[in-house]
This record gives sequence, structure tokens and C-alpha cells, in this order.
Amino acid sequence: MLQVDIMLGKLPLWFAGVYVLMGGFALVAYSWDKRAAKLGIWRISENTLLAIDLFGGIVGGLLAQHMFRH
Repeated sequence: MLQVDIMLGKLPLWFAGVYVLMGGFALVAYSWDKRAAKLGIWRISENTLLAIDLFGGIVGGLLAQHMFRH
């Protein structure tokens, strides 16, 4: 688990910061995509959203999917 590894010193603290930033980035990306869908403008591809989740934004992505019913 990420939190335990950071607390035990197995991972550097900056790694937690990157994880939080990616989660925030995922939340913003899903929000943008939902707004774009409502406005009928260019949207972010599903593959891009899933890639953001894969590279550290999973918590933000899951939260956004729930919040925006994505």
C-alpha cells in the first residue's frame, strides 16, 4: 500500500505529492470532459482519461466518475 510504504520510508515523500497531483489532474480532466459533453464541444478521449488514471490519478478518476456519473 502506498501510504504504508511512504510512512515506512520505502518510497520518497515527493511520490505522495505526485500521486495527489495526478488525482487532482484526473478530477479536472473528467470535469472538463463532462462540461464539454454538455456544451457539445471537443471532448477528452476515454483512452486519455484511463491513461491519466493508470499513471497515478486513479483516486481522482474514481471520485470524478462518481461525482459526474461518467
